[in-house]
Amino acid sequence: MNMKKTMRLAALLSAAVLLFAGCGKKEENPSDNVELGEYKGLTISKYDLTVTDEDVNAKIASFLQDNAKKNMVTDRAAEEGDEVVIDFEGSVDGETSEGMTGTDYTIESLCSGGYIQGFEEGIVGHKAGDEFVLDLQFPDPYRQNEELAGKPVTFKMKLKSIYTWEVPEYNDETVSAYAGYNTTQEYEEQLKSDIAEEKAQNKDNSQKNELWGKIVEASQIREYPQEDVDSYVEDMKNYYQQYATLYQMEYEDFIKTYTNFSTVSEAEEYMESEAKNYVKQSLVMKEIVKRENITINDDEYLSYCNKNMGLYGYETVEDFEAAYTRAGIEESIYFEKMMDLLLSTAIEE
Repeated sequence: MNMKKTMRLAALLSAAVLLFAGCGKKEENPSDNVELGEYKGLTISKYDLTVTDEDVNAKIASFLQDNAKKNMVTDRAAEEGDEVVIDFEGSVDGETSEGMTGTDYTIESLCSGGYIQGFEEGIVGHKAGDEFVLDLQFPDPYRQNEELAGKPVTFKMKLKSIYTWEVPEYNDETVSAYAGYNTTQEYEEQLKSDIAEEKAQNKDNSQKNELWGKIVEASQIREYPQEDVDSYVEDMKNYYQQYATLYQMEYEDFIKTYTNFSTVSEAEEYMESEAKNYVKQSLVMKEIVKRENITINDDEYLSYCNKNMGLYGYETVEDFEAAYTRAGIEESIYFEKMMDLLLSTAIEE
């Protein structure tokens, strides 16, 4: 039994679109297909850059949690919020199947959700070493496996260990030991600086996203280049097929199990919609780049590669280009330069 869904198609599509940028798509004259709306001097939302006490306290809480100490519990039964390690074997009508068993399986926070009703709750009250049986029922509908929907299921359980996390006190000793600062005051000054930098970056990204959304929405596509749309859809299908192979599943089963779609055709309709959306954005970008006479020189290209290739796990420009193509990388640079220009003309309100 797949106890948790680990993917959603929309999230994968976002990653896939990045991978597909500029990858072998035919060159077109964007003016033939796109009618631009207004794209300069647009209004965008103001963004508050104030660093608040709440911002600082949230960072401190995260810092303390990151440095919490894991302690094994031996003197009481499992409670909500504990971390537990279990062995389990589920059976329906006396038969078990792949995904319904687990060994040394960790639930990081008991009763936090993500499992069928009664599974986590049935562990509460048991001590490490206890073996017990849970008689439960799969929900109906149960999209992870429609054949199991509504059926009774029996889990043979063994609770192997229970843990809690001890969060350190916030004081000079803690920040010295775990963060390298002499005092909490010194640490908090650095936090404020870091938060201010994050907010400035978030402002830039947020306003660019808002601005780009308005530009794309105001533009019209006269006719979608079907070859490009089909190519993106095929790329996305191949992308998910690779995941299906990784999970040792058929493509159709992968779509049904790990996405929000119940059929392949439904998923592929969504893929086509996303492909058209990406083609539209690409055409709009190319038309603006053309109108504004935005260019890229070799120094800008190398600077962008050197700045980003490490983030994607590549050590050389050649390897980076082999993965994303020069055309794909250049498209990213054009987009970055275009958005810097358009943001400089936008009006905050």
